[in-house]
Amino acid sequence: MTDRTWILLARSAGLSFAAAFLAAALAFTAALAMDRRLSRSLAPRLLTAMLVPPCIIAQGWIFFFDRCGIPFSGITGAVWVSACYFFPLCFALIGFGLQTLDRTEWDAAALVLPPFTRLRSIILPQSRHLLVGAGLLAFLLSIGDFSIPSGFQVNVYAMDIYAQFSVRADASETFVYALPLLALSAAAAILGYSSFRKLALAQTVPPDMNKSSRKGRICAAITAAIVAVPIAALFFNLPAPGIMLALFKDLSGGLAGTFRYGAMAALTTLPPAFAAAAWLGRRGRAAYAIAAMPLAVPAPLIGVGLIALFINTPIYATPWLLGLGFAARLTPIAAMTLFFVMRSRDKTAADARRLFQKNTVSGFIRITLPSFIPALAAGGVCVFVLAAGETAVTLLLVPPGTAPLSLAAYNLLHYGAGDLVAAACFILLAVCALIIGAVTGLRFIFRRRFL
Repeated sequence: MTDRTWILLARSAGLSFAAAFLAAALAFTAALAMDRRLSRSLAPRLLTAMLVPPCIIAQGWIFFFDRCGIPFSGITGAVWVSACYFFPLCFALIGFGLQTLDRTEWDAAALVLPPFTRLRSIILPQSRHLLVGAGLLAFLLSIGDFSIPSGFQVNVYAMDIYAQFSVRADASETFVYALPLLALSAAAAILGYSSFRKLALAQTVPPDMNKSSRKGRICAAITAAIVAVPIAALFFNLPAPGIMLALFKDLSGGLAGTFRYGAMAALTTLPPAFAAAAWLGRRGRAAYAIAAMPLAVPAPLIGVGLIALFINTPIYATPWLLGLGFAARLTPIAAMTLFFVMRSRDKTAADARRLFQKNTVSGFIRITLPSFIPALAAGGVCVFVLAAGETAVTLLLVPPGTAPLSLAAYNLLHYGAGDLVAAACFILLAVCALIIGAVTGLRFIFRRRFL
């Protein structure tokens, strides 16, 4: 390895570690300040904000700090935006994990110990696996991607993998070059096994029914502002309606491509994600390796590997190859989404209703399959929206023709056309909100009608 390679690897690891640590620390502080009921109601709403493509979050914070006259660029900007992007994920995991812990000892220690001593001696030892699990997941997602750092002109190892293959077009050489980053990511994923295992097997405690404290409500408002500020800043920087309409017409092809590639991503990702989710929590290390280890593969390396495998086949340079890339990249995230949604279904009622079915096939069609549809809907929305905002895999695998909106927004971001970037990001955000709203409405109707 050359000195430049070591520098890139150290920069990538440092940036991702700082972003993951900041996101986990903020999420842990916020979840501790809220009661169980407030945290449980806020977590899923915040988690939907992570479905907003990272280029939109980055541009929104750029607009906000420009308005405030505060310098915001380079590694500092990349760390802050990455931390804000992964904050909802860390908050959801840590908030869920805190609901599984017995806080009796915490309450008793509050009577005799100072706050810092109680945090160091009681709270952190019992909740260490939550911080480690959420932080490592954010670290893995950050170090294998370059969409946010490249928006701040920060070169990272994942970006160099993409550049290496773009210049040399040699898959084997690119794979060898990516080995240091792959080894670092794999080591982080292995370290996270114990923490993820504890979180997957934990059982939630019923939320307390006491009224939320003033401190908790203030913390919830600040938490929501972390997500809302960049989106609001983006809205206030939209161009005039005429320019907006003209850009919408220019991007109509990209809009169709976004829907097409998003649907293809859901079709290729949900089957393996459902199988992995069914194994999680009860199959040990094998299930964890299937569900989580793909996160250790840098996103550009997924594209390089698929190109090398399918370059001489009919699937090469078709939308199906991009669909496979989305499946390889997003299956772990979809599996975790399906797993936690499936855990919330009422198994007792389903088992009771199954007793009155004529046979096993009828029970599966009328009871078992409908009970999984809400989880599949949530996983499908997650995959569609994440695929709509994905850039690292899309840049390598998108077929000739119309590119999706994510690439249009990503390219405009590097040209410095602020109002056009805001318009493109707003259209992409509207697409994501439309899909989330439509599937949420259908899921509500389905639950009222069939469950």
